[in-house]
Amino acid sequence: SFLTIPHYYAGYLLGVSDRVFQDLLKIPLKEIGMYSFAYSVGTYFSIIGKSYMQASGPFLMEFYKEESMEGDRQARSISYIVQIFLIFVAFVISIWSKEIFLFLARNNDLKETYVVAIWVIFSFCYFPSYAFNAMKLWYDERPKLLMKVSVVAAIISVILNIVLLPIFGSLGSAIATFVSFLFMGYGGYLYKDITRLTRVNYNWWIWPLITIGLLLAAILVVDLSIFKKAVVTCGFLLLVSITGLYNRDLIKKSVAFNFK
Repeated sequence: SFLTIPHYYAGYLLGVSDRVFQDLLKIPLKEIGMYSFAYSVGTYFSIIGKSYMQASGPFLMEFYKEESMEGDRQARSISYIVQIFLIFVAFVISIWSKEIFLFLARNNDLKETYVVAIWVIFSFCYFPSYAFNAMKLWYDERPKLLMKVSVVAAIISVILNIVLLPIFGSLGSAIATFVSFLFMGYGGYLYKDITRLTRVNYNWWIWPLITIGLLLAAILVVDLSIFKKAVVTCGFLLLVSITGLYNRDLIKKSVAFNFK
């Protein structure tokens, strides 16, 4: 409908505002190029989240069709599982980003942009929590409420780019991207007319805290020795595996539905 147009334009603005303001604020072309390289590498991670958004629609809708507490609880459980997986994968990729950039980059300047990529990678961890809300709004035929989230997120992106770019350069754009997408993913839970549509408490505030905590941890860990990072990686893989085993029945149910 007409009222969803601002939502789609806001989403577009979120994706391009960093580059637009880098041009407007006369950031050196070399720095813009370095940022674009780091951003492009970081966005490969977003493929996981976007794939989940496409795949999750049918089975989330099935749970919402139940019109019950149990249906909403099942939808929340799947969202939690994928959210945990996505954040931990982002952490593992991020702590190895220095080595990844040593392999991908052809000059020393580009090799040093891995910290920018870490901010970008963690920017795309919001998809499962966003999908839990968004699919419910589509099911209840209230997609226009998404505009409340996306437009504010776009405004946050514009303001932070204006403020942070002159101070931190291209890293400021990465921070602005992270904060604006963080609001995109979790800002909907601040609106009562959105949260009252679900029958369960999502406890949304946990996920931004975990995301920010692991983002900062990744920035600290990324420069450690390969051996230490290998130990950290194994620990996280073990934790994710235990989580998966504990919820294996729910995972099997969602996978089985998705491949019907």
